[in-house]
Amino acid sequence: MDILNEAEENEGTDDRSEAKNRKSRVEEILYKTLDTLLQVLSGFSCKINPDVERFIKKQSIEFAKKQQSVTYLVFSTKDAELIG
Repeated sequence: MDILNEAEENEGTDDRSEAKNRKSRVEEILYKTLDTLLQVLSGFSCKINPDVERFIKKQSIEFAKKQQSVTYLVFSTKDAELIG
């Protein structure tokens, strides 16, 4: 009986360990994606409306995290430049 219990405990440990590894990989991808997004947004400018520029750079991500708003970005098909 001890062998069965030990095997079940180890199986549970493996599942938890695998879940932690998956969570770690997902977090790593999210951080890389967030860094990339911040780099893209930092290059955005809107001379016509500085409030839009300020929102995009400083608040859009936080608003999205809080599910207060969604911001859509428009990229050029020629060079993938952020255009709006």
